[in-house]
Amino acid sequence: MTIQPIEFDHNQEDIANAIGLTEEQTQLCQERIFFSSFSNYLRTTTLFDSRDEAPKDITTFSGDLQHCLSLIQNPLEYQYTLLIFMTLQRQALKMAALHSLMDESKADEEDVPKIKLIKSFLQIEAQFKKKENDSLNGIASVLKRIDFVEKSNYNFDTYLNLLNGKAVKGDIAKFDVEDLLKDLGLN
Repeated sequence: MTIQPIEFDHNQEDIANAIGLTEEQTQLCQERIFFSSFSNYLRTTTLFDSRDEAPKDITTFSGDLQHCLSLIQNPLEYQYTLLIFMTLQRQALKMAALHSLMDESKADEEDVPKIKLIKSFLQIEAQFKKKENDSLNGIASVLKRIDFVEKSNYNFDTYLNLLNGKAVKGDIAKFDVEDLLKDLGLN
């Protein structure tokens, strides 16, 4: 992929808009970063006993970046992703650490009440986000993304479908008739 010159619209306040990305493209770039960071984190924790045993391409910043960039075809999205990668990848790693801490099955008995308290705060935050029609933001929704990466079997398209609330083909247990009717415009 070649880097193309960017025509900036200096009347725009947001950098994504200034370079000509749509809101959908901007969100897609952000989701690729979360997906690549979370999938490398999950593969490291599920396939290896320690981070030291895992290959560097799934445990390093450059490994997350390589994975993320491999998902991009559009040169403008590629450049924008390079611009925002470091900030979002660091946030993703913080959320992955929180996700790991929130696993009650691995926690000491004395930490379980603390974990439950944190989870209740996250549920309250999620309720406020629903009222504000902002279901894709907030700590609880970012943590949910980690679960979606795992449920997607590390497939970015499946991850996006889960994120958008669509039923995933081949997963009969998750099949939702209401979603099907809504997708067909019959509900």
